[in-house]
Amino acid sequence: MSGIDEDDFQTLGDLAREAKSLSAMTVAQDPRYKLGVEMRGQVLVLRISGTLMQAVPVEFGGRLERMLADGRVSQAVIDLQDCVYVSSTVLGYLVKWFDLVAGHGARLMLTRPPDKVLKVIRLVGLESMFDIVASVDEAVAARPG
Repeated sequence: MSGIDEDDFQTLGDLAREAKSLSAMTVAQDPRYKLGVEMRGQVLVLRISGTLMQAVPVEFGGRLERMLADGRVSQAVIDLQDCVYVSSTVLGYLVKWFDLVAGHGARLMLTRPPDKVLKVIRLVGLESMFDIVASVDEAVAARPG
C-alpha cells in the first residue's frame, strides 16, 4: 500500500459529531501502521501504532483546523505508545500540527513515546517544543494553554 486514500480516513468533523457515542475508531490502517482517533470531550486523541514513515492523511491538518476554529477541539493528544518509528517527514507534520493548535490557543501533547521515537524527537531538537507526558489520561486532564 502506498499510503492513505481519502476513503480510508473518515472526516474528523463526522467523528466530532459522533463524539457522544464514540469511544475509539481506527481511521487508517496499512501493514506498517495504524491510526486511530478518539474524542474525549473536546480533546482529540490520535493514536499512532507501528512504523509511520510518510503516509500521514493530508486532510488531517485541515480537518483539525476546522474543529479548532469552531470550538469542537480545545486540545489535541498524539499517543505514541505503540509507535515503533517516525520519520523526519512525520516529525515535520507534528511541528505543523503544533503550530496549528497553538495558533488557536490550544495545546498539542505527546504521550508515551517509546525510547526509539523519543531519541528521534531529541535528535532533531523537538523535545522542548512538545509537552510529553506519561499517559493519555494525564494529557486529557491537563488544562489547555
